[in-house]
Amino acid sequence: MRTITNYPEPLRPRVVTTISLAYGVAALVGPVVGGAFATIGWWRGAFWATVPVVVVLAGLVWRFLPPREAGGMAARLPLLRLVLLGVAVLCVGVSGQVGWLSHFSRSTRTPPLRSAWRSGSGCSWKPVPGASA
Repeated sequence: MRTITNYPEPLRPRVVTTISLAYGVAALVGPVVGGAFATIGWWRGAFWATVPVVVVLAGLVWRFLPPREAGGMAARLPLLRLVLLGVAVLCVGVSGQVGWLSHFSRSTRTPPLRSAWRSGSGCSWKPVPGASA
C-alpha cells in the first residue's frame, strides 16, 4: 500500500475507502453487465459500454481537479502520443473482428483435438450416445 503513504494522515482512511469502493463496485457490476451482454449474444458490448463512463469520468476529473501550481514540476501531458496509442490499440482490437484481417483469425480447419474426439480416437472414454458432437 505504498500509495497510501503518499497522502497526509487524515486523508488515508478516505483513500483506502475509495480504493475499496472501486474494487467492490467492479466486482458487483462487472459480472452483471458482462452477463447481460453475453445473454444477448454480444459480449464485446460490455467493453464498449465502458466508453461513455470513461468519457464522463474524464470530464469530471478535468472539471473538478484543481490545476497544478506554476512552481511545481508538472510535466506536460503528451496528448498526441496518448491519442495515437489509443487509436493503435483500437485498430488492433477491431482488426480481428471486422475488415480485411478477420479471415486470418478464423481457421476453417477443425482443431486436432476436436477431430480426434469426433472420431473416437485419442480418448479413453466413449461419447454419450445421442449427444451432439
